[in-house]
Amino acid sequence: MLQSLSVIQLSDNNLSGPIPKFLANFSNLTSLHLRNCRLVGTLPKKIIKVPTLQTLDLSDNGLLEGPLPEFPQKTSFQTLLLGYTNFSGKLPNSIGNLEGLSILILGSCNFTRPIPNSLVNLTQLGNLDLSFNMFTGSIPSFPKNLSHIDLSHNNLSGRIPSTHFEGLRNLVDINLRNNSFKGNIPLSLFTLSSLQIIDLPFNQFEGQIAEFPNASSSSLAFLDMSSNKLEGSVPISFFELRSLAVLDLSFNNFGGLMQLEMIQTFHQLIRLNLSYNNLSIDTNGNDRMEGLSPPTFEDNKHLNSGLEIDWDIISSEIGFVVGLGIIIGSLVFCKRWRRWYYGHVDHVLWRIFGMQQLGRGNHNNRGYTAQRRRL
Repeated sequence: MLQSLSVIQLSDNNLSGPIPKFLANFSNLTSLHLRNCRLVGTLPKKIIKVPTLQTLDLSDNGLLEGPLPEFPQKTSFQTLLLGYTNFSGKLPNSIGNLEGLSILILGSCNFTRPIPNSLVNLTQLGNLDLSFNMFTGSIPSFPKNLSHIDLSHNNLSGRIPSTHFEGLRNLVDINLRNNSFKGNIPLSLFTLSSLQIIDLPFNQFEGQIAEFPNASSSSLAFLDMSSNKLEGSVPISFFELRSLAVLDLSFNNFGGLMQLEMIQTFHQLIRLNLSYNNLSIDTNGNDRMEGLSPPTFEDNKHLNSGLEIDWDIISSEIGFVVGLGIIIGSLVFCKRWRRWYYGHVDHVLWRIFGMQQLGRGNHNNRGYTAQRRRL
């Protein structure tokens, strides 16, 4: 009975039922794709135990629920995609048995409890996504082959030892936003030459950021540390990141004096946000920046220089002028708008002042109204 069948692709169909257990009977099954099939129920243990199965995709089935079964010791798994389901409970410690796994996507589920330490056994793992769950506790050590880490939008907490990131030579991006991490930001992050994205906002990181070596040779293009409790001076090393396109340090406690002309060292920068800190900006030497188009400081009410600009007032005035221009332009160029506008004005004036105050006599008032509506 189809014993040679190795690949089953049924994604984006309306199966509307539990995962068929008979699929585990195909002894040569290597790939099972059931994404977005309106599946319900739990994940059968028999499916997990298929010894030849390398890829399992059950993502985008929001009615799949319950805890994951225990994983057997000897498997062929390389890709496990369970994102956007309702799987919940503790992630089994036996996940560490999937030693050949290279992609693990469990984002947007309902997993709880700490992330198992056995993840470090997944030596081939390159892509790890545990975002938008309810994982708690501290994070374990990472497998050294990882290139993508997304642990954002969880309840993770505690300090992150700098040793966690040492040796991650392939790491390209890390996303830890919207957790409760505290302590210093691990300096080892800035020493990874392949790292391009550091996304750490909405945590409780604190303390100063020390200078780090070889910043000019870094590949870092995106650095967001906003909404933390960082303090001290902005490291000079940041201004040596030649590939940086986005720098967001807003909503922290950075202080001290910063030379405005330093931003000209950012040759690739398109967005700079230092707002809501305690920085003082020295604008001396701005003549050397003439001809450049430096990025703006976004809504920074705490940046101090020789000239203070209240952007709240300016933005409201700009909004008023633009709004007024839209209204006037519509009245000038659109006859239907003019008729609607004058009709409503006449109605309001009539309600306030009455016929006698609006015009002398019924005939005169009608003529006045008709004349305006013909405009």
